[in-house]
Amino acid sequence: MLEQKDKPTIVEVKNVSRIFNYNGKHTTAVNNISLRSSYGELLLILGPSGSGKTTLLTLIAGLIKPTSGNVFLFGNDIALYSSKELQQLRAKQIGFVFQNFLLIDSFNVEENISIVCGFAGLTCKQTRERTNQLLEQMHIEGLAKKYPPQLSQGEKQRAAIARATVVSSDLIIADEPTASLETNQGFEVIELLHRYAIEENKCVIVASHDLRLKKFTDKILQIEDGKVNDMDIE
Repeated sequence: MLEQKDKPTIVEVKNVSRIFNYNGKHTTAVNNISLRSSYGELLLILGPSGSGKTTLLTLIAGLIKPTSGNVFLFGNDIALYSSKELQQLRAKQIGFVFQNFLLIDSFNVEENISIVCGFAGLTCKQTRERTNQLLEQMHIEGLAKKYPPQLSQGEKQRAAIARATVVSSDLIIADEPTASLETNQGFEVIELLHRYAIEENKCVIVASHDLRLKKFTDKILQIEDGKVNDMDIE
């Protein structure tokens, strides 16, 4: 693996804060946080519920704007991207994995995965090839024609990871991807994401409250009450 200084950076957050205003009250969800994440690594944003993890992920994805500071995505300040350009980035270069999977119940597993390919502009042939490849890689090829309500929690998350990676996204953003899973299923999911980062030379950013995931990561950003507590690079 390349040394950290030699890895091209995908995400860089510089002194970012995000303040929300509710009924005249100000809440600082993210307070002066900086981080960098590169190709070929999994960054774990670790913290308890309400620590600002999800807000930080939405800032990285360009879904909300920082109150102060800068977020750089693929080398450019997010503020310089147009809304259309950000949408294209999220369709073609960013995959999302959620705690509650967000699979479409009326679509079977194969359709849930392949629908992303259309948004990314893949041809029908490319879509079939990539979908079949991901079904095999996630060991869910036997579930291709089943619907989400027929799946276990672990199977749903494997399908969700296949959907997130089917267009070979350079950046995967995963918000509490193991929270709805049993321990072994959770470990399998984080191992899948780590393997994707290493073997495909992609960047994966995972937000979680689970301390046990530390051993599966390359880099850890620990936050609480919107502030950085500690940062370890293994």
